Amino acid sequence: MKIRISMIVLFMFSVNFLFASEIFDFDSGKVNLDLSSYLDIKTPSITKEEPTCQRRLYRIDENGEIIEVKPSKTYLDEKGNRVNEHYFFPQEKIMWSIRCKNTSGQLWTAKETYGHAYGSGGHYHFDPPAPSLLITNPRTNSAEPSDSSFLSKPSPVYFPQMMPNTTYYYWEKMPEFSTLITEYFEWMGGCSGSQTDNLYVVVPGLIQLSTGTNYILWGETENHPYNHFGTKKLINTIIEIANEYKSYFPNSKSLYINDISLPWGGLFDINSDWKSPHVLHRCGNQVDIRKIMIPEENRRKFIEIVCKKTGFLLSEGDEPIEAPHYHISIDRTEDEGTTNRYYCVSPGKYIERKLQCCNPDGTVNLNNLEKCIK
Repeated sequence: MKIRISMIVLFMFSVNFLFASEIFDFDSGKVNLDLSSYLDIKTPSITKEEPTCQRRLYRIDENGEIIEVKPSKTYLDEKGNRVNEHYFFPQEKIMWSIRCKNTSGQLWTAKETYGHAYGSGGHYHFDPPAPSLLITNPRTNSAEPSDSSFLSKPSPVYFPQMMPNTTYYYWEKMPEFSTLITEYFEWMGGCSGSQTDNLYVVVPGLIQLSTGTNYILWGETENHPYNHFGTKKLINTIIEIANEYKSYFPNSKSLYINDISLPWGGLFDINSDWKSPHVLHRCGNQVDIRKIMIPEENRRKFIEIVCKKTGFLLSEGDEPIEAPHYHISIDRTEDEGTTNRYYCVSPGKYIERKLQCCNPDGTVNLNNLEKCIK
């Protein structure tokens, strides 16, 4: 009986050892389990990473630091494409960072198509067309470039081949004139995608001078039908001057208010050619008043009123192509967006060669009074 039991145990041990030899490799000590016949195991699929397109916007803040700009507004257009809105000052420099992230190592390129919206900024003219944007070539350095690096590039702008997984930077300089620029950026090659950005080039804080009882709006043209936009401070000052002048001369004609600024400010190209000669009238803090509509005998009192309220008055129109007029200017206040905005500072050399009728303390410049009246 004991012999039979021993033989059974020995047989079972031999069987287990034989099966175990298919599972364990005692020589190498490694486990070699093959469970494919016992478990329903699926080999995981390897997914290829999709290329990623990136385009981000930066500006220079009041401290001279380059900071990222988030869109003021983002929405979907009628085709379902996302559009970003941004606001900038005329002649402000902005920086774009662009990148194509992919694992294939394929080179990529891009194209930027841009255009100006007709009528934006108060410019209802396109002959000649608006000047091309000033844009730098892409580079891997994000430092602010020199002015000579900005090149006039008509639309569309084609970019050179660039390396994947590397960030490139290029700069744009906003135009002197206010406008709405739509930029459509396309990635090609190693990345495929697009991005639309609307850049509003605007001098902030301007409101329209509406029709009043003691002044007449003047100077609208077909190409610039809205020419009476200014800061709240200037608008109130114009109304005060007009009312006080009318109180002294109730039987005289009201003051004729000529150019202030266009609806969004910026360069006021009176010749509709996107250029000066209107050096001023960009920031809503200057206004022209027709001199010929003020009787000569009333002009001294008019000058006294303006000097008292503003401390600044020029007599202009000496050139044959320019109608005689008075030019009033006031400072933009801090809350009107003038911090470090050289764009709104009146050019000193331009003012120095003009006939100044006021002293800075608000009194009449007696040395120039006779000339200012004539």
